[in-house]
Amino acid sequence: TVELPRAGNNARLCIVNKNVPGMLGLITTTLGGMGINISQHINTSRNDIAYNAVDLEEMPDEEKMQQVQEEIGRLEGVISSRVIEPAKSRPSFFRVNEVEV
Repeated sequence: TVELPRAGNNARLCIVNKNVPGMLGLITTTLGGMGINISQHINTSRNDIAYNAVDLEEMPDEEKMQQVQEEIGRLEGVISSRVIEPAKSRPSFFRVNEVEV
């Protein structure tokens, strides 16, 4: 269980990935390269799996959010991602990648 109260009314990007060195850097660099600012982040792991909750400073429009998930999904080791929009408790966008286990 990961608890991270949101900083304000931000969108949250949740990412499940393989727990390997460099993943956090790849994720944050990808977001920064797309002009997405991170207002808050938490990373936790158990054995071979890691979970990241990333609060975005602003909620991108739907097209940009799909691009973000596509780019994050292209990173080797990302298993799935979901977006929780501001003021909603359920995921708005969900994506599962094909991953060898």
